[in-house]
Amino acid sequence: MPSVLFVCSRNGGKSQMAAALMRQRAGGRVEVFSAGAAPGQRLSDETRASLARSGVSLGEERPKAVDPDLLSRVDRVVVIGHEDEIKPVVGMQGSIQA
Repeated sequence: MPSVLFVCSRNGGKSQMAAALMRQRAGGRVEVFSAGAAPGQRLSDETRASLARSGVSLGEERPKAVDPDLLSRVDRVVVIGHEDEIKPVVGMQGSIQA
């Protein structure tokens, strides 16, 4: 199954939203993750509200850091925003899209 990791600064808004929308759209055909370069403490209320209006739930999601093991195994890393730069890790097989 293909996999994608969405990354933003805090993992409290943009990357969480992208991941939630991809999960809904892909319908289980893509393994989807999100993470932050410097994760915050909680998810944005605006993100939750915006997704809820579209019928998408974040469930128990929470901000989390980029995991090097995950980074090395996903097929694609999508960096959202211009504040962050994700450097490849040893053994990384996927590509980074900014």
